[in-house]
Amino acid sequence: MHAMAIDLGATSGRVARVHVDESELRVLDLIRFATPTSDSRGARWDFEELMTLTLDAARQVADHGPIDSVGIDAWGADYGLLERGGSLIGAPFRYRDTRTRGVSRRFDERRTRAITGLMPHDFSTAAQLLTEPKPTLGRTAKLLSIGDLVAYRLTGHAATDCSWASTTQLFDLRTLGWSAELLANVGIHRNAMPQVQPCGTVRGELLPHLCDQLGVAGRTPLVTVAGHDTASAIVATPAGSDDFIYISCGTWALVGVESAERLPAESALGTGFVNELGVDGVSTIHRNAAGLWLLNQCLGRWTDTPADPLLAAAAVLPAGQLVFDSEDPRLFAPEDMPTLIAELTRERSGRGPANRAEMVRAIIDSLVLTFVRAIEDLEAMLGTRGQAIHLVGGGAALPILGRALATAAGRTVLAGPVEASLLGNALLQARALGSVQDTPACRALVSHTQTVHRYEPDQQPNPREDTA
Repeated sequence: MHAMAIDLGATSGRVARVHVDESELRVLDLIRFATPTSDSRGARWDFEELMTLTLDAARQVADHGPIDSVGIDAWGADYGLLERGGSLIGAPFRYRDTRTRGVSRRFDERRTRAITGLMPHDFSTAAQLLTEPKPTLGRTAKLLSIGDLVAYRLTGHAATDCSWASTTQLFDLRTLGWSAELLANVGIHRNAMPQVQPCGTVRGELLPHLCDQLGVAGRTPLVTVAGHDTASAIVATPAGSDDFIYISCGTWALVGVESAERLPAESALGTGFVNELGVDGVSTIHRNAAGLWLLNQCLGRWTDTPADPLLAAAAVLPAGQLVFDSEDPRLFAPEDMPTLIAELTRERSGRGPANRAEMVRAIIDSLVLTFVRAIEDLEAMLGTRGQAIHLVGGGAALPILGRALATAAGRTVLAGPVEASLLGNALLQARALGSVQDTPACRALVSHTQTVHRYEPDQQPNPREDTA
């Protein structure tokens, strides 16, 4: 079958046509675009431009061959509010907007964790809703994630899935439904929350005029996949057993494990670990960490220097010479990322980077320290989870990161696939339509068909080995 996977990230979006059967998983066509913001401060997303870019990319990939189904995943936390009739009430805010600073202090962590499995965050859906004007919430007929807003425009059906719902700080993990208590706390009506569908549900069919616009067959189904991009990425992690550590590293990095059992709220207090939901009700226990956001913000300012030479120059520098706290809250949305990182490095290491290559090396080493600390804390809490670390997402494309992580963690790192969210999205569509049996079969297919780079602990730079 041929799946159209729409994978929307907070930095960039991707639309791909993916061929999936029992022995093949192959991206046939792939279009990328930058995720657009709507004002000079970047406080809001330009959703109308996002729809235009998504439809343009979808039309381009559909021009190359048949499409049997469509699925959409996106980042967590952010949302749009629809009034009666389906119109969007203003452009959706970005989670990095400063309006929510300090809002999480209004939530009791013990109670929040007991209901949702999450620790309070300033950027959560719940925290953002506390900043919405009451008249706006009074007009709201439906709240939808960014990915589900796109799905609504494509099909006319408003729904979501457990993976995204579990990121909102409004979803009760005990009942697998929206929490009346938490909804009342933030001032939104229960009827405004979308139906929560299991992954694999056919949500609806593409609207006839869109089928004509995209050049796809009528009655093309849109499948509810794991709407949170991390949950889709975990499905495409090429692990041979259920006992593995994942680092899904894109704009954010999430360091964690899958578990059949949920993390007790009392055990999680003060740890930074949260309990979200993946496919088939599995728990994803992980800690959020800064990801490639730090590096990409610097590269975006260094427009006169290509990224590849900087990464190559950084790779030959000694590891660990300059580091900073990559979880410093000042890094969440700074005006000037390179200047701030130089300042933080001077605070921690006594001097700042002498050049851009040293700054790249400092970013990589600082991220790795945070990842390793999260792994150590996780294993102290839950026990040893295997000797290999699976690094998926954009971070898997950086040999400097894979090598540094393997050496610092003292264990094998298996890096790839890079497009894990997109592939997980396509695999869940294939599973829904009967081309793939279950999650272990999805992972086996990824392992057999995708290139995964293997890095072993070493005090010196080591060559990259391809396992597939």
